[in-house]
Amino acid sequence: MRISFFSDTFLPDINSISVSLQTLSHELANHGHNVSIFTNQSSENNIDNDFEKPQLIEIYRAKNEYFNLKNIFHPINPGFRDILSLNPDVIHAHTPFFAGHEARKVARILKLPLIGSHHTFYANYIEHIIKSRSFLSEFLLKKEIVKFYNSCKIVIVPSKTIAENLIKNGLTAPVSIIPNSIDISKFKPSAQKDILKKRCGLPEFSLVYFGKITYEKRIHELLKVFALLSPKYPKIKLSLIGDGPERKNLEKFAKRLNIRDKVIFFGMLIDQNFIDAVAANDIFITASDTENQPLPIFEAMALGLPQIVAKSPIDEYVEHGTTGLITERYSFIELSKEITKLIENPTLRQKMSENSQKAAQKYAIENIVLEYEKLYNDFIKIKY
Repeated sequence: MRISFFSDTFLPDINSISVSLQTLSHELANHGHNVSIFTNQSSENNIDNDFEKPQLIEIYRAKNEYFNLKNIFHPINPGFRDILSLNPDVIHAHTPFFAGHEARKVARILKLPLIGSHHTFYANYIEHIIKSRSFLSEFLLKKEIVKFYNSCKIVIVPSKTIAENLIKNGLTAPVSIIPNSIDISKFKPSAQKDILKKRCGLPEFSLVYFGKITYEKRIHELLKVFALLSPKYPKIKLSLIGDGPERKNLEKFAKRLNIRDKVIFFGMLIDQNFIDAVAANDIFITASDTENQPLPIFEAMALGLPQIVAKSPIDEYVEHGTTGLITERYSFIELSKEITKLIENPTLRQKMSENSQKAAQKYAIENIVLEYEKLYNDFIKIKY
């Protein structure tokens, strides 16, 4: 098949959408499909030459003109016009903004069904999208998003919660639930954890959060929890892996809580350095309630880390008492109790580690790609 993806975000941006898209593209190419990715221009020159990618993947970039009225009168953005010569079988929009609207134009011109993916609750990040937040702006964003997805012949979502949210807000297009995926071959528990701990400067026991360092991730709640635990467990440390606009505030907050020397801010890590730093820890924790299906949960599972999470849409994936523990939202007292339970029960921790590794297999890309191939084949011969 010749598959064309459209997305407003892709590498070098590091987020769940760009990483998921890269993983899916690579596996489809490994199955012999030609994949073209149409995305925004990057500020870095020749950035696409830096990615390791199969020969069957091509990347095309164009200036984001989502808010440019002239774009309304362009049949297709000039940077994306190469698609007309690619003769694609599948048009798949991964975001409902600039790239998504370009995908819709292409689908209409080529008379192909438009397939859409809705990856996350964009309204939770509205201040980053339109630089403001109000009831009206949030309402309008939801309305425009649903309007876009109602123009798709089918909408792929990673979780039941997102499907229900879209339907509640007016989605009438058919929905298919296909989980996000990870390249599980990269995420294997280390048999030499002590060596990794020493290399990363970690003690015998440590907790880890990895992902975006932003306000909505509620990392300040994790610091409160850790401050509560620290007097009882003075040797334990907390690892924060990732970067973002909230990092400096969190560093100051940790200092005010008198735990700055026990919180390690690793910053942004990639590839094996990232995997080793995560694997060197013992429990993955998050207090975020905005997640729908975050890749860190699956990566932690694959590395054998039990997960302790606050109630949120990711309840669908963390099996309470089996792969991890789920606590009430906004209750750092309860979160600290659940962490204590795993600290003091190594047998339970080991069992959850084993269960997590087994559970992660469900989200391996080699399994998930088969669901995409089936869906694409169902639509490939349809003309509109």
